[in-house]
Amino acid sequence: MQNSNAIDQTWLKETLSSLFSALGNIYTLDIESDAREFMLNLLDFIENKFSGSTKSFRGKNSTTIASQNLEISKTEDPFTIISLPLKDFTSLVRMVVDLFHELEMDYVLENESSVPAKMSMKIADIPEIVALSPNLLVHGSKTGTQIKLKNSISISFELDLGLYCSNEQKVDLELVALNVHIGNGSSGHYVAFVRDENNSQWILFNDLEPSPKSMSKEDMIKGYFHTSSCPSYGGFASPYLLIYRHKKGCHCSKCKK
Repeated sequence: MQNSNAIDQTWLKETLSSLFSALGNIYTLDIESDAREFMLNLLDFIENKFSGSTKSFRGKNSTTIASQNLEISKTEDPFTIISLPLKDFTSLVRMVVDLFHELEMDYVLENESSVPAKMSMKIADIPEIVALSPNLLVHGSKTGTQIKLKNSISISFELDLGLYCSNEQKVDLELVALNVHIGNGSSGHYVAFVRDENNSQWILFNDLEPSPKSMSKEDMIKGYFHTSSCPSYGGFASPYLLIYRHKKGCHCSKCKK
């Protein structure tokens, strides 16, 4: 992304204010599903305005369907955020494995006959910054509303996505920021953590607190990933968005450029 010194600060403030005002009229931001859409729009805005040709958050997935080792179809789709299936998993790694695992299927041909096939997905172009978002919500059949799954999720501070990339053997990533949602499927509260580059502490940003607060990785995990840290919201704390970047010394093709 461009150096912030090159951006007119008045223009930036006015532009972001207009964006939040416009999106705020569309979305109800205390509802989690709407907050996800707001976040996607915000990232797209950042990409289009400031990233130029680098597209820091934007990558590309490749989905292949093959039968008896013969490729039937291959499609590529851009992404800004990788949405992870939660199911009954309790670890981020398990969710990543489930997303990219090979699926067996019956593929219907043009003559309407079907053949056994396998569908697999790989990351064709990994972005500079990888955003992972666990899917915390399921549709309640009885209530007709969104229900938040109360999984105590084990997050990963380091992650290798090389196995799930088309043209990479090893892609070493490190967690640098994350958002946490505290609440249920229809309401709640968000807090953010950013890793301090100087001392490896984690800085908590919470608008219920008068100022940012620094804490260790262990205190962050203990306080925000097992029980609700904001009892007034009566909800469960879960990682909502995890931001990874390539580690120093990563030897993937993106880092070699």
